[in-house]
Amino acid sequence: MTSHHAEQLGRARTAADFAAAIALLETDLNDAIARKRTTSSPSQARPARPERTAASKPAN
Repeated sequence: MTSHHAEQLGRARTAADFAAAIALLETDLNDAIARKRTTSSPSQARPARPERTAASKPAN
């Protein structure tokens, strides 16, 4: 987690604030994973994790 994400989580006061901060963190993590996969050799790459569907996401 970067300091930017930590600041966002620290400022969050409502469930919507936390959800927005977590969504941004998840997006940044997914982007970093995708970049890592494109820079690693095919023999080192992990299989892609299935995307979460609306049915598999936790209800709020």
